[in-house]
Amino acid sequence: MKYPYIRHTICLLLLWLTHSSIAVMGQNVQQKTKTDNNTKEAQSDSITPRYSVRKTVPFTLKDLSLPPADLKSPTNLRTEAEYDAKTDKYLIRTRLGNTDIGVPLLLTPEEYLDWTLQQSMQAYYRQKNGEQIGKGKEAFDFMDMKFSLGPAEKLFGPGGVQIRTQGNAELSFGMNYKNVKNPSLPENQRKTFGFDFDEKININVNGKVGDKVNMNMNYNTDATFDFDTKQLKLKYEGKEDEIIKLIEAGNVSMPTNNSLIRGASALFGIRTDLQFGKLKMQAVISQQESEAKTVTSRGGAQVTTFDFSADNYEENRHFFLTHYFRDVYDKNLAQLPNVLSSITINRIEVWVTNKRNNYDNPRNIVALTDLGEAFHIGNPSAWSGTGNPANPAASGNAPANNANNLYAAMTGQYAA
Repeated sequence: MKYPYIRHTICLLLLWLTHSSIAVMGQNVQQKTKTDNNTKEAQSDSITPRYSVRKTVPFTLKDLSLPPADLKSPTNLRTEAEYDAKTDKYLIRTRLGNTDIGVPLLLTPEEYLDWTLQQSMQAYYRQKNGEQIGKGKEAFDFMDMKFSLGPAEKLFGPGGVQIRTQGNAELSFGMNYKNVKNPSLPENQRKTFGFDFDEKININVNGKVGDKVNMNMNYNTDATFDFDTKQLKLKYEGKEDEIIKLIEAGNVSMPTNNSLIRGASALFGIRTDLQFGKLKMQAVISQQESEAKTVTSRGGAQVTTFDFSADNYEENRHFFLTHYFRDVYDKNLAQLPNVLSSITINRIEVWVTNKRNNYDNPRNIVALTDLGEAFHIGNPSAWSGTGNPANPAASGNAPANNANNLYAAMTGQYAA
């Protein structure tokens, strides 16, 4: 073979070119991979909002449309349109007060007509939607509900059903933690933990059915009396020519126009007012939730009159006033319900020991157990009785000041 060195030179040249092209291709692939990674990182770092925000100064016709979710512009920032007769263009200016901000946007007459048409259509649909939403809110307002009665208006009168709710509710809660370092207490009782709840509710509900039926309900946890906490009244008022003038159910009252028979208040039941021609009738079936009590003071002391029934006996709380009543107890009650006793007690004074250390209005008393005893004398060496022990039921054994000489000694010998 001739010229062998030429063949070797060509092979080396081909090998060098192939290696160079592979190196260039590898470098290009690496650069492309870096470029793609940078692009992905840039896309991941950028945040694309779901809803666009209106620009303060519009630059295109698209910027003039109001985005679906955006805040309203301030009152001193407004967009105005002016027509330029020289250029036959419309200038859309953005002004802050009386100062122009930004560059005015130029619109052709066709673009301006399209923009104004879109604005008027949006305002029209917004007005109609607002009217429908207002009607729905008025019909389903929980605080002020109104319904139509339809054919039932002939029975209850015009006006429909109206329910109005007013009031407030307050709930406060907290925690109480106590740590008492008392060695006499067990370890598990020195630390106590508990919850503290306090609620205040004041709700008033007024309802009407036509012009005849009224309903009032009041619930107040801060009422002074318990029967005022819950107030409920259902009221029906008839017309002038109807027999049923009034029907009330719930918390009712029975007023009277004379002082001989007093009316009652704080009643829970049913009250009716009827009229048959010239005859008027009032009837009440209720339970009284209040009590009337009269207190009389005389001579600086309080005097209270009350009725006491002997069958309400309680151990260690009712006592015989003297030995005479104990001796004749079985004889006087032998023919119940007739009491055979000839003695009537008109007045009893009860004195309570001062346990509160209150000395504003003190009383001093002396109690003698033998006072009025005829023959049961506890101290026979000091005084003697006039009774007959052989006949305890004798009339001379009745308790009296002269049954023994104790009362005479106290008023005479020991008068000071």
